[in-house]
Formats: sequence, C-alpha cells, structure tokens
Amino acid sequence: MKKTLVMYFTTPSKIIGWAVLSRFVIVDSNAFMSPGRQSQISSSRKNGGSVASYLTNANSVLLEQDDATMATSTGQTIVLHDDDEFRKPDPDNREYRAIRLSNNLECLLISAPESDVEAAAVHVKAGHMDDPDSRPGLAHFHEHMLFLGTQKYPSEEEYESFLNQHGGSSNAYTDMEDTNYYFSVTPSESSSSTDGDGTTKTSAALHGGLDRLAQFFIAPSFDQQCVDRELRAIDSEYRNSFTSDAWRNFQLLKASASQKHPFSKFGCGNYQTLTQGGDIINATHSTGIRSLPVDDLKQFWQTHYQTFNLRLAVVGKASLDDLQKTAEQ
Repeated sequence: MKKTLVMYFTTPSKIIGWAVLSRFVIVDSNAFMSPGRQSQISSSRKNGGSVASYLTNANSVLLEQDDATMATSTGQTIVLHDDDEFRKPDPDNREYRAIRLSNNLECLLISAPESDVEAAAVHVKAGHMDDPDSRPGLAHFHEHMLFLGTQKYPSEEEYESFLNQHGGSSNAYTDMEDTNYYFSVTPSESSSSTDGDGTTKTSAALHGGLDRLAQFFIAPSFDQQCVDRELRAIDSEYRNSFTSDAWRNFQLLKASASQKHPFSKFGCGNYQTLTQGGDIINATHSTGIRSLPVDDLKQFWQTHYQTFNLRLAVVGKASLDDLQKTAEQ
C-alpha cells in the first residue's frame, strides 16, 4: 500500500508562513504503526485521549516510527519519505523529503524554486519544564547563551552579521516543553548557481546560515565573560513582563497549579533564580555543592541537545538532492 502523509504545520512568528516547521506530526493512519502502537492508541482513546495528542505527546515529532527503527544508526542517510509519499494540496508545487542523517538527526527538506526567501529551523524537545529545581529559568538562559559564539565562530556578532548581509534575520523561543531556533535569508543571484542539469544548487546564504546555526548544537562557547551580561538581559526581560496581562495571568495559573508538577516552574528566570541568590562566583546548590551557572548550562546542553532530541526543517530554492547534500555536511 502506498504510504501517504497528512501534515500539520505550526510556524514560528516573524517568518514566512510555510517556510519552517515548529512541529511536524502524522495525524493519520494505522498503516504507519506497529500493532503495539495501535493498541496503545486504542487504550488512549478509551481513557479520553485523542490520536493526535498521543502522537505529538505535547512535543515536536517528525515521523511516527517504531522505537527500534528510531534508535538505529546505519552510518548513512536514510530517506524516510520522498515527495511522492506526501499528500499535498493541488496548488502546492513544492517538493518534500524526510530523511534521517547518519547521526540520527531527522530532517524535513522542502524544495521551493519559486520562493524568494530561504529558511531553516531546529526544534529541541526540551523547555523550561526541564529546568533543574536549583536553577529556574535555565532553559531560557541556555537559549540566549547559544547566540553568543561557538568554537568555529567565536565572535558574538558572526551569526547575526552573516544573516544581515544576506537580507535575513533570526530568532528563538523557549516554551514549556520545547525550544526553537530559526532563521531566514534572501538569496541573491550571485549567491546561487545551477547544476549541470539546470537545477538550482543550495545558495551560499542558506549554506552559511545552516553552518552557523549547526554550531549551536556542535560546539557552543558558553563564554564565562558573557554570563553576567546575559543574566542581566534575562532579568530585564523578566521585569519588562510585569505590565503584560497575558504574562501575569500565565504566572497566576502556574502559581495555582500543583507545585509538584513541572508546569509550576518559573520558566523565564531572573538574576536571583539563575545565580541562586545573586552571586555567580560563589553560587551553590541548596545541597551546598558549588555550581556556577555556566556549569549547569553545559550540563543542560549535554543532556538535552543531542540528535535524538532534535528535528531540523530546511526550505530552499535548491533541489531536494542538493538540500540533502547540504544537510549531510
């Protein structure tokens, strides 16, 4: 039986609507599932849950696969689903391909030759519900720090400067159970070229943006010299939220929830919670063990920022084959 996919798209704000997926989930059908998964979903329905809620599990999921398949690394890229397996509306002339790279990172590639904007996003299955009790706001702080240099590109301004040169921009957000990093660029004629068969190759703008974004998940700097300044930026963000009714209502909801549930965690964080009292030099856990903010940043990255916990989406003017080659690099 020919496989078909039904897709649900949620895109970040400040980026073209179809460009980047925040979530990509299968909402149909049993043809993709093992008998065990069908039984689990049947049980979920009996308990009042929906198929969609079971599949998404309140997090970002690329494709529903058997657990054994998801955990297997073959050492080479696997095409999970090619363009002819996607169910699309008639006006959609874009081409799609879902792949798993040799490092187990799953990617959705979108070839859109007529687009004048290219973009990419990385979705992480970790948010402020994953903050350690000893440092509320760590996931949010961690998101900020990734923008402040990597081993390959140590300059704080490198990422934004490159995107600005190519008519682009970037942003990120930390939610309760996930974090998203995304950028867009406007490829110029000079940054694009064609293959021998006349298809467009990946532009220098998209390739460079992807390389710089990828370093967030390969070798971030977590420069100690940037810590205090960024902690002040987090604290300023926290204080600026005081006048937001939506933010105040959300905090009220959190305060009224069970304090044993991770929903109650203080996701934004401020200078006091992130320094455990205001001293980033002699900071200690409640257990009395000395712990600097940068130590917890590194631990959070090592725990949550692994390929099994990430999903990548890329949209560009290039062919699917060229986009795949770029992702593999």
